Amino acid sequence: MIYKSGTAISATTDYDAVSLKDFEMEAFRFSWQLGVNARMRMSDAFDLVPEFYFRNFSGNLYKTTRFSASSRMFGLNLGLIYYFKNGSRKL
Repeated sequence: MIYKSGTAISATTDYDAVSLKDFEMEAFRFSWQLGVNARMRMSDAFDLVPEFYFRNFSGNLYKTTRFSASSRMFGLNLGLIYYFKNGSRKL
């Protein structure tokens, strides 16, 4: 959602598209993330960087909702670092 200018599918049986400007959304929502990562040398040219994380969102997304919604998720990011080598210079 970018500046509430998109559309959403309504929960009615005809599934009409509804402008997000019509929803009263909360201006503030709290979230946090905790992660652990490592950097492992695979060769002279590559490093592998895995990261495990836990993310938590809490609070209401819409002002009209009476209950507090929160979502918790675990995840894995996997990165690869490549080191370019210049054969003409030695460090």
